[in-house]
Amino acid sequence: MFGFCGCLNFERGAVEFSVLKRMCGLHSVGCAFINKEYGVLCDGVADLSESVLQPVTVRYNNSLFTAAVISDRHIHAGGSLAQAVLEGYIEEGEEYVRRLDFPYALALYDGRCGELLLAKGHAGDKPLFYTVKDGAVYFASSLRPLLRLYGGCVRINKRILKKHLEGGYTHLPEGLFCDISSVRAGHSLLCSRLGQSDVPTLRGMYAFDSFPDSRGDVPSLSARADMRRALTDALFAFDYPQFDCYMPSLMEYLSAAKSRGVSRVRVGDPTAVLCSEYAAERADRLGTLWDVEITSLPAPSDTSAKKSLKSMEKELDGILCEYLSSNECILRRLTDTESIEAIGEEKSIPLRIRKKGMLCQTAMWFESFNLVLV
Repeated sequence: MFGFCGCLNFERGAVEFSVLKRMCGLHSVGCAFINKEYGVLCDGVADLSESVLQPVTVRYNNSLFTAAVISDRHIHAGGSLAQAVLEGYIEEGEEYVRRLDFPYALALYDGRCGELLLAKGHAGDKPLFYTVKDGAVYFASSLRPLLRLYGGCVRINKRILKKHLEGGYTHLPEGLFCDISSVRAGHSLLCSRLGQSDVPTLRGMYAFDSFPDSRGDVPSLSARADMRRALTDALFAFDYPQFDCYMPSLMEYLSAAKSRGVSRVRVGDPTAVLCSEYAAERADRLGTLWDVEITSLPAPSDTSAKKSLKSMEKELDGILCEYLSSNECILRRLTDTESIEAIGEEKSIPLRIRKKGMLCQTAMWFESFNLVLV
């Protein structure tokens, strides 16, 4: 995990560090804060002296306030972004959080009133998920900690998964996980002894750092891409099936940028024309996997790459046939032969590749996690 996970447990009045550690997984360094009913653990920092991801706690009027933030913005003039958010919140309350003008995912606990605020910015798509289990609210900045929390039984909605696999470009479908929800962009989840309330936040005036022009590099589609590796890497980045024909070349581009020490790129993304929410999620998840900040800009699709697309589809067909040859494959229970044949008859080659790729990923997903279709 690269980020934070935590728990608010009013029922027991205590949070177990062992549970947070199990959610976090096996990593070398991290920093935690636990006090009575609230606990948060940050992990993935390269050095404990680095304050970017560590939770920050301050005492004010004999009450403890704690914050953890995921964002591409950092406070360089001393302190951390979490500390700056806490100071602003203590002075101005939730009005300060509403005015944050960049993409972020925030967990802020107000010990004065015993409330937890889970919030996301309007732009971008920094992940933030939560679930209610055994009377406690668990949250994380990625899906995997909550999947580990449920361990033996993570329920997947069969109808919504099938619709996702057979549909067009879309970000995480609402209701895909029966027990895990996502905080929506531009919304806050207020958690207290009275329950959880979804609250829309006011849109601030965004002032993002801009590049000199609006163009981005468009990685050329490659017929030599390792599709099995690309499917696996994308599944690892998203934690659920999500794929498109431009991902393999983008992954190669990000890998090359990382090896050159580049930390920020601008990329022309044809999917941004089709679904901006999907493009935002895609940029964040793949950028996080390679530790490269991606600015995704709309770009036209490459109409001259049919040969590369045909090569991709041929390799995908081979992988998909391997899975369908087994009577135990989850795809046998999820969909029927007619639906699979209908995907093969899709006129758009990029959309065929997306759907076939996600079918392969679904088989991989159920092999890798203990998921239950309901």
